[in-house]
Amino acid sequence: MIYALTDKDKHLVKESWRLVEAGSLMETATKIFYDRLFETNPELRTLFPEDLEGQIKKLANTINFSVKALSWKLEEWNEGGIILEESDLFVIVRSLGRRHTRLYQVTAPMYQPVGNALLFALDMGLGEAFTTETKLAWTKLYVLLSNTMKMGGIMKTAEDLATQIQEEAK
Repeated sequence: MIYALTDKDKHLVKESWRLVEAGSLMETATKIFYDRLFETNPELRTLFPEDLEGQIKKLANTINFSVKALSWKLEEWNEGGIILEESDLFVIVRSLGRRHTRLYQVTAPMYQPVGNALLFALDMGLGEAFTTETKLAWTKLYVLLSNTMKMGGIMKTAEDLATQIQEEAK
């Protein structure tokens, strides 16, 4: 199934995230996220540092960037035909997936519990503001991001290909 974010989905994600930020729910939501993730999937705890403070900031920054990217117009991403890697959500999320796979040994099945914990945290933090439509919009965004990360995890880099060529030449 292909998930495409509609303009309405983007609006719902941005508005609900604005509530998280404006209501000072960020710390609570990220605590709920990690508590839920480790409660439902204790085997994932070993993938994270004991002190989650830095991880919490990384999670918040990644979500902030992803939500902000929903507002960017194609022209802003592709000025003069050049896509700047530091502002290209696809490139950044794909690289994040490669790093998670290679450095932390994250596997494709691990993405589902993370998505579930994210939706749970948003639901607990936003309450009635986390409507069925809003949940669907966040689900679509997470599926797109996690699929891109999984793709990054299996893609070969130029260095991988060079090593492979060198090994085959032996």
